[in-house]
Amino acid sequence: MKSGMQCLNIPLEKSRNCSTENRHSASRSRVMRLLLNKARGRIGLPQPERVMRIKKLKDQVRSGAYRVDPEKVADAMLRDLLMDL
Repeated sequence: MKSGMQCLNIPLEKSRNCSTENRHSASRSRVMRLLLNKARGRIGLPQPERVMRIKKLKDQVRSGAYRVDPEKVADAMLRDLLMDL
Protein backbone atom coordinates (compact mmCIF):
# COMPACT_ATOMS: atom_id res chain seq x y z
CA MET A 1 0.00 0.00 0.00
CA LYS A 2 1.34 3.46 -0.86
CA SER A 3 1.12 6.48 1.42
CA GLY A 4 0.05 9.87 0.13
CA MET A 5 3.68 11.05 -0.12
CA GLN A 6 4.71 8.04 -2.21
CA CYS A 7 1.86 8.78 -4.61
CA LEU A 8 3.42 12.14 -5.46
CA ASN A 9 6.51 10.47 -6.94
CA ILE A 10 4.80 8.20 -9.47
CA PRO A 11 3.21 8.79 -12.89
CA LEU A 12 -0.30 10.30 -13.01
CA GLU A 13 -1.99 7.09 -14.25
CA LYS A 14 -0.69 5.13 -11.29
CA SER A 15 -1.34 7.93 -8.77
CA ARG A 16 -5.10 7.49 -9.29
CA ASN A 17 -4.70 3.97 -7.87
CA CYS A 18 -3.09 5.36 -4.72
CA SER A 19 -6.18 7.28 -3.69
CA THR A 20 -8.31 4.23 -4.44
CA GLU A 21 -5.97 2.06 -2.37
CA ASN A 22 -6.08 4.56 0.49
CA ARG A 23 -9.89 4.63 0.41
CA HIS A 24 -10.05 0.82 0.40
CA SER A 25 -7.57 0.65 3.26
CA ALA A 26 -9.57 3.16 5.29
CA SER A 27 -12.76 1.19 4.60
CA ARG A 28 -11.11 -2.05 5.69
CA SER A 29 -9.88 -0.35 8.87
CA ARG A 30 -13.37 0.93 9.67
CA VAL A 31 -14.90 -2.49 9.07
CA MET A 32 -12.29 -4.16 11.30
CA ARG A 33 -12.93 -1.64 14.10
CA LEU A 34 -16.69 -2.22 13.82
CA LEU A 35 -16.25 -6.00 13.92
CA LEU A 36 -13.93 -5.83 16.92
CA ASN A 37 -16.33 -3.56 18.79
CA LYS A 38 -19.21 -5.88 17.98
CA ALA A 39 -17.23 -8.90 19.17
CA ARG A 40 -16.32 -7.12 22.41
CA GLY A 41 -19.98 -6.27 22.93
CA ARG A 42 -20.99 -9.91 22.56
CA ILE A 43 -18.69 -10.91 25.38
CA GLY A 44 -21.08 -9.06 27.67
CA LEU A 45 -18.54 -8.23 30.36
CA PRO A 46 -16.71 -4.94 30.73
CA GLN A 47 -12.98 -5.43 30.24
CA PRO A 48 -11.87 -5.22 33.92
CA GLU A 49 -14.49 -7.76 34.98
CA ARG A 50 -13.45 -10.09 32.18
CA VAL A 51 -9.79 -9.84 33.19
CA MET A 52 -10.66 -10.68 36.82
CA ARG A 53 -12.83 -13.63 35.73
CA ILE A 54 -10.01 -15.03 33.58
CA LYS A 55 -7.52 -14.60 36.45
CA LYS A 56 -9.87 -16.42 38.82
CA LEU A 57 -10.32 -19.30 36.33
CA LYS A 58 -6.55 -19.59 35.80
CA ASP A 59 -5.98 -19.72 39.56
CA GLN A 60 -8.62 -22.45 39.89
CA VAL A 61 -7.02 -24.50 37.08
CA ARG A 62 -3.54 -24.15 38.64
CA SER A 63 -4.78 -25.20 42.08
CA GLY A 64 -6.85 -28.09 40.74
CA ALA A 65 -10.09 -26.58 42.06
CA TYR A 66 -11.61 -25.99 38.61
CA ARG A 67 -14.27 -28.54 37.79
CA VAL A 68 -16.06 -28.98 34.49
CA ASP A 69 -19.70 -30.04 34.37
CA PRO A 70 -19.71 -32.54 31.47
CA GLU A 71 -23.47 -32.17 30.97
CA LYS A 72 -23.19 -28.39 30.54
CA VAL A 73 -20.36 -28.86 28.05
CA ALA A 74 -22.35 -31.43 26.07
CA ASP A 75 -25.46 -29.20 26.08
CA ALA A 76 -23.45 -26.24 24.83
CA MET A 77 -21.83 -28.33 22.10
CA LEU A 78 -25.20 -29.64 20.90
CA ARG A 79 -26.72 -26.15 21.00
CA ASP A 80 -23.84 -24.80 18.87
CA LEU A 81 -24.16 -27.71 16.45
CA LEU A 82 -27.91 -27.16 16.04
CA MET A 83 -27.39 -23.44 15.41
CA ASP A 84 -25.01 -24.29 12.55
CA LEU A 85 -27.59 -26.49 10.82
